[in-house]
Amino acid sequence: MSARLYLNGLRMFHSLCLMVAAENLVASEVSYHWPNSPLELDLAVGYEQRISVPEAGSLRLGIPQSVKQILRTEIVGNHLWLEAKEPFTPVRLVLLAEPLGRIVLQVRSQHSKQFNQPITIHGRESDERRVASKPMLNLGFVKLTRWVVQQLYAPERLLSDLPGVQQIAVDLDSFDIFRCGKRIPTVCAGAVTAVPIASWQSPNHFITAIKIVNQLAQPIVLDPRELRGTWRSAAFVHSKLSAQGNSGDTTVLVLISDYPFEISYF
Repeated sequence: MSARLYLNGLRMFHSLCLMVAAENLVASEVSYHWPNSPLELDLAVGYEQRISVPEAGSLRLGIPQSVKQILRTEIVGNHLWLEAKEPFTPVRLVLLAEPLGRIVLQVRSQHSKQFNQPITIHGRESDERRVASKPMLNLGFVKLTRWVVQQLYAPERLLSDLPGVQQIAVDLDSFDIFRCGKRIPTVCAGAVTAVPIASWQSPNHFITAIKIVNQLAQPIVLDPRELRGTWRSAAFVHSKLSAQGNSGDTTVLVLISDYPFEISYF
């Protein structure tokens, strides 16, 4: 009789534990209504973080090179999975969720025994309707490129705003903009440094200015066909660079893309 009571009590305890675990699992789901400010995430090292965007038809993620080897990412449908292999200081990830648009994630990682809570991101329909109702300006690549060059080189008194274009944040880390190719094999081997210096968003495109500096003791010719990434337009202010340390060893590359720089580059 005592054994039977013990087994019944054990079953009741087990069922109670399952009910509590289920309630905790539901309570751990975090719903986030996407504004235009970054979503801050603290990742526990070694634990997966799930981010769901139910209203997204597709997801794409831009990852800075500084964490590319220590942050595992996977996209399945409208779910994004993140897992940090080791701690890292805050970095900015750009999640492109069509048709919601650009969602910025401010992510850092640290050792913790607390599991990462699943997050669901919802868009705001009122914002979507306001965006859709705005007239779409037809700004050509040439006009956008000339305007960016003017912002960088012209005296301040000659600067003017371009309707529909606003400046946005961009990762300022140096990166390899050229891939190894047959036409200019030296450029991909550390011949130049490339650093984003500014980025803008127009109604239809993203525009990014890249500062490029020659690191060789000889002149080099830059070829847009050797650029990494997917771009609608790429224009060098000067395509030939003087040897390092000489006047003319630096130029600016203006890139135009359908998606933010952090996504188009990868």
